[in-house]
Amino acid sequence: MKRLYVGWIVKRILLLSLILPAISLAKKSPVMLAKMSTVKSSTISAPLKVEEEDRPTKYEGSVKVATLGRSVQDEDLKSTVGWAFISAGMSVEYFDWLTFRLSVLGMFGEGAAQNYLNEEGKSATAFGLDRTSVDLKPFKALTLSAGVINYGINPLVSAMSAASSLGAEQKLELQNEAETLKLSLIGSEVMPSTGLSKTSVDQDRSPFFLSATAMVEGKIEPIRSTGKLAATSFRFGNLPSTAAAGALTAGNSLSSVSGLGENMQFAIGFAGVESAAVLETEWTTNLKTILKTGIIKNDRAFEGQNEGRISRAEIEWTRGNVKYIPGVTLFEVESDVTPGTFTILVNRMNNRRGLKGTMEVELIKQKISFFGNYAKYNEIESTPFLSDREVYNLGLEVNYDLFK
Repeated sequence: MKRLYVGWIVKRILLLSLILPAISLAKKSPVMLAKMSTVKSSTISAPLKVEEEDRPTKYEGSVKVATLGRSVQDEDLKSTVGWAFISAGMSVEYFDWLTFRLSVLGMFGEGAAQNYLNEEGKSATAFGLDRTSVDLKPFKALTLSAGVINYGINPLVSAMSAASSLGAEQKLELQNEAETLKLSLIGSEVMPSTGLSKTSVDQDRSPFFLSATAMVEGKIEPIRSTGKLAATSFRFGNLPSTAAAGALTAGNSLSSVSGLGENMQFAIGFAGVESAAVLETEWTTNLKTILKTGIIKNDRAFEGQNEGRISRAEIEWTRGNVKYIPGVTLFEVESDVTPGTFTILVNRMNNRRGLKGTMEVELIKQKISFFGNYAKYNEIESTPFLSDREVYNLGLEVNYDLFK
């Protein structure tokens, strides 16, 4: 009996030794329990995090919404219109060497007297593909792209607005070990969509745009600056009659075209070099200045009509969560540096000299920007198709990251 009694006591002691710590734990503060729960949770989730990092697929995406009020005024055009822009883009990267990119753009306008943008004088509404491409990276320094890509002349400063069309691009980047000096070689081969017509297809004369760019970027540590130099050789070819039909109202010279109506063609070519330089200086952590300048010359046009110069000064001043970006641009661009119809109305500088003042206020954390600008475009040579023009823009832009 004594042995049974002793055995019973031992069992009860062991049971109490298990129960008492649990009771003691229950009496601990909620903070301690939360900490223990956090440790347990992080311990369990650690393998899942490793699995996520090991995934071969990475996603990036953003949505941008902008509203804009615009006024364009000259002797022939009185246009006041409200715009809404919605753009969405995403990229999917596989194994660091293959990336698929897709972006779409919607434009919705409401206003009157848009007689340069719409045949009926009504506001324009459009929704379409901005870019879709496959980027192949056979090794770290080289990227090959093909699809509907964004193309332009000089990547730093250009007299022609960037556009998107079917084509291919190659980019080779080389830099030193300290990453203070970088050399980029960029080539583009594009079929410009603007002006593509049945006639050009029937004659097997598809329009084309070719460019080759050499760009050098270097850091100047003593003054905390970054300098960039870029030179682009470009050429347009086989431009169809639909591109020439609007050339005169786009700012090209009378001697740039020949023929009438459907038989109109460019009488000159567009091939030359556009060079640019940029100097960015960080004076303090909150103050940065950006200076840009560019020169373009079309070797296939007549002297006095084939050169252009653009200069821009910009300040970025950050105060807390707000960034202020005022800027001013001066330009003098002769009529035939580029085919004017490949640049949208409000950015056309062909046969124009003038200035453009801009102001942007950005809320950094919220990713919201308020912007406004004023531009004055004066004729260099008087023509019956152009007149001095003023453009006002006032808008709001919101950015949202899809996968963050």
